[in-house]
Amino acid sequence: MKKSAAGSFGALGAMGMMLVIACGGGGDPVGDANDVSTDSALTVANFRGTGTGKAVKLHWVDAKFVPVSKEVKKLAKDLTEANTFQNNSFYAAVYQAPRDSFADFDSNFNHYFVRNEATYQMMFRVDGSAPGDDTPLGFYAKWDPEVETIGCRVIDRSKAHSRFKHFQAYVSSHGDPQNSAKARSFEANATALVSSFLKGAAAGARLYRCHWDNNDDTDADALILLDDKGGEVRVLLAFAGA
Repeated sequence: MKKSAAGSFGALGAMGMMLVIACGGGGDPVGDANDVSTDSALTVANFRGTGTGKAVKLHWVDAKFVPVSKEVKKLAKDLTEANTFQNNSFYAAVYQAPRDSFADFDSNFNHYFVRNEATYQMMFRVDGSAPGDDTPLGFYAKWDPEVETIGCRVIDRSKAHSRFKHFQAYVSSHGDPQNSAKARSFEANATALVSSFLKGAAAGARLYRCHWDNNDDTDADALILLDDKGGEVRVLLAFAGA
């Protein structure tokens, strides 16, 4: 049994910056009442912070783990701390890689292993850990296709909010769907976090909805914005541990 995010906390392919892995191509045709337009999001916080970051390996890609803004960091922290009865954690991360590093991410020839392992690293390095580190996510060092499932599909940006609010960690942390002040605050923080995630992203960046699980008691879902031309990768991770 894997350790959970509270004690420890994987998969993607060719690198850039923006996450079940049997990846599909087209957009998600399903609408949802939680879909949110970001056209008028004029006061949304920037997702990316300042600083050069530290070296990180995303499968075969040498990249930098770049700080997110302090506002985004607080939103992820507040979502995590809103739940005290389940081992759920929320993370936001930015990676910066050289241009065109992830050209093979959607390759029909080798994307299964390239994308899955790259996605895994994009998902589980969001706390700044290296594989094998003694940190919540450092435990998740490498995708194991024998016992783990991972996958991604491209979705339209207009579906980002609704997809995030269907992630297991969000659903279980949200708890009783009564119209309580706590639930409204949790929903508002999630909306603000996803809006920041989308703000200022390159027009050509592709949005993926990704899922990983250990076929037992631990799930991780992510939104990944991958700009292979500019080399930026943005990740929102929702981790649901045992």
